[in-house]
Amino acid sequence: MNENMIATSGVFDIIHADHINLFKKMKYYKYPMLDKHQVHVFLNSDESVIKNKGRPPRVCQVQRAEVLDAIVWVDAVHIFNEERPHGMIKLFKPAVWAKGGDYDIEKMQSTPIVRSYGGEVITIPHKYGIHSSDIVRRAIELCK
Repeated sequence: MNENMIATSGVFDIIHADHINLFKKMKYYKYPMLDKHQVHVFLNSDESVIKNKGRPPRVCQVQRAEVLDAIVWVDAVHIFNEERPHGMIKLFKPAVWAKGGDYDIEKMQSTPIVRSYGGEVITIPHKYGIHSSDIVRRAIELCK
């Protein structure tokens, strides 16, 4: 287990305040094994987004990675091609796996993987309740 890593995954095609809140809370998360830990983001590749959503992301993976890399609370970004980040979790074995507050830990497919090597799975509550799909929907409505 990588005792100095807390990680999450996602598409992050439209970065918003709840994403920033997630990364910030991850950076300052207190966990006995985490001392001066790093925040790693496992980023769905364009190919992975197409597999999951049936459409390409709104922003290409290179640009999404660059934006994430510029966020002060994010230490590393890793792009993966699979539908789910399970291979990345098995490879890096983060001590803590974090997702946004709307996820149910017991229903997440990644939970058994993280727990199998002694890692912890947490959710970080949304601060604003923002979702990228809501932003897109509002932008489309404004253009009508």
